[in-house]
Amino acid sequence: MVDGFPRALATLTARFIGPEEPGRPDPISRGVYWAALATLFVGSLAVIEFFLGSLKAMADLAATLSLLIAPVLAWLNHRIMTSEAVPAKARPGHSMRMYSVFGIVVSLSMAMYFVTMRWVMGAGA
Repeated sequence: MVDGFPRALATLTARFIGPEEPGRPDPISRGVYWAALATLFVGSLAVIEFFLGSLKAMADLAATLSLLIAPVLAWLNHRIMTSEAVPAKARPGHSMRMYSVFGIVVSLSMAMYFVTMRWVMGAGA
């Protein structure tokens, strides 16, 4: 987990610099990798320090962020996997695409329900 985020960020940065070349490993910028790792470390310490007095508040924040970000990530994944960038043989079939759309709708519905109950209706305060 700790090593995955900096590597993913370094690879993403490489995508902005140039296109992916099949059969060739991605060049991972050591500078981007170490900067992302340092940011992750400092950010983790800040979160722990801020929530040191209340584990419940930290768990609430983590659950809230996860619930609200999940539909966005699901939609991005769906868009990528059904795009022209993915070879036709590797793209999901019709049933899997429909299942993906269903999952996005359910995830988005849960997020909207949560926002409505928590902040609009004030039930979760």
